[in-house]
Amino acid sequence: MICICIVVTLLFFLLHKNRNRQRDRLRIRERERSDSDPETRERQGIAQEALEQLLPLTNYGHQLDKSENSSYCVICLESFNDSETCRVFPVCNHIFHSSCIDAWLKDHLTCPVCRISCKANV
Repeated sequence: MICICIVVTLLFFLLHKNRNRQRDRLRIRERERSDSDPETRERQGIAQEALEQLLPLTNYGHQLDKSENSSYCVICLESFNDSETCRVFPVCNHIFHSSCIDAWLKDHLTCPVCRISCKANV
């Protein structure tokens, strides 16, 4: 009876180990597939150097026509102050505080308002 219990326990252990190994392989395949998927790459964010080229910093009020843009950042919902550092999406002209949009762009490559790619102008 004890031998049967030991054999059943060993079989259970081996099956469990094999199932975990298969799950790991599936996760690796899914990760590899998502790395080659263009939509996934759009969600992965942007490097700081590329960000500076695509969306250069600008001061609110001096270089921006306030009538064309919102008076507040839609990410933090705080108003813009004159001379505050901002970034403007060149395609859609949506404006954001630089710190707010920089945090967003670490995970996404789109405008938070209209979802236009920030790489659309490249």
